[in-house]
Amino acid sequence: MNEQLVALKQKLSTAKKLLRGIITGAAKLAESTYNEPSQADLILRQMRSFMDNRVGKKNEIEWQEFVVKKFDTFKNEETNLAKSAQLESNDTDRDSVPDADCPAVDENSYRACTASINKLIREDLDPSIKDLIMKKLQRAMIGSTDYILYFSSLIQMMMICLKTNQFFLDGDVINTRKVNGFDITTIVPSEFHTDSPKYTITPLAMDVSDSPAFDADFSQLFQEQHFSLISTKYFGNRGSQGQTLNAHPIQTALFKLMDAEDIKKETFPVENVPSSLMSLALKIYMTNFKNMWADKTMINKLLDKLLVTLLRLHLASKRELQRRQNILNYISQKPEEKRPSKNYGRYILRAEKKKLARYKEKVREAEADSDLLLKRIRAVKMAETRIRSLEEKFAQVCQPFLNTIAVILTGFVQIFL
Repeated sequence: MNEQLVALKQKLSTAKKLLRGIITGAAKLAESTYNEPSQADLILRQMRSFMDNRVGKKNEIEWQEFVVKKFDTFKNEETNLAKSAQLESNDTDRDSVPDADCPAVDENSYRACTASINKLIREDLDPSIKDLIMKKLQRAMIGSTDYILYFSSLIQMMMICLKTNQFFLDGDVINTRKVNGFDITTIVPSEFHTDSPKYTITPLAMDVSDSPAFDADFSQLFQEQHFSLISTKYFGNRGSQGQTLNAHPIQTALFKLMDAEDIKKETFPVENVPSSLMSLALKIYMTNFKNMWADKTMINKLLDKLLVTLLRLHLASKRELQRRQNILNYISQKPEEKRPSKNYGRYILRAEKKKLARYKEKVREAEADSDLLLKRIRAVKMAETRIRSLEEKFAQVCQPFLNTIAVILTGFVQIFL
């Protein structure tokens, strides 16, 4: 900061002409000082006339002397003013209630941000101002992260509740009831049965699926409108309006199901997060969610894996059982050290040859220094020796494999000839 101030003083004290806008700025200052808004143009014309027709030193010489005389005084005044403002701000933070838009920062919390914040902040800012900006950004990051974590957890809870519940038509009202879905253990061999049943999600009831209201609202589940309503109900200050809930019977039934599971607004203690920040974070979440399920790729992969598993269990149940047991045995007996790659020899040789190329380049750079040249030549010879040793060692390891291939090829040649 001091170096920048010194450079600024040097630039201003050696200026060959007055800085652009200095007379206009002085006129505006005089206008605000004397409270004469109607005389603004007159003040500006008088100042320009005076500066152009004044007798004595040139304007730029007068400016240079003024900078040399007053710069340090202004610098000290501004520095002391910033320090006193920072002290008053600290005292206010300790004595007052935290601002609703600025939640308290938990020093033990950690958040990750993919953007480089420091590059966005000007380097010539006062440290107190920069610290204030960083605290604002930190609070925004913590608030938005907490909001998205709670929101994504809420979405997962809703999906889990849908797995064990079914929509049904209760008169003219759509409601939910607990039912067991399809027990998947009934279609697998007895060797793979578990102690507890494994249920899948329950299909929709016929009477509900035929309802026009159901069809219109069911397609909106986990879409942008549904996400916005969830955010308003569980994280908004006023909550969702009754008129809005009445227009979405399926979503209302799902909210009632969450209430029955004791999942309410108080379950997600997001405090002092501005609504604008939550709205921005929600848009990013909805975009990511939409991109994830933009097509049927993920669900098709899950179904393919399910079909492959069922085919294995039914067509080769004993072999599949033995395969799983072998995997478990291998994992339990697997040594802690990492198994070497089948291409580890080639990787080592490649790295050594790269080192050799660098050493040879350094030899060419050190031709002027005889002592350094000898060291570089010695390093090249050692690298060449290591490469020859590795090639011989790997050739011995690969020789049995090569002999086997040679025997097989010889047999093929004899057959075809």
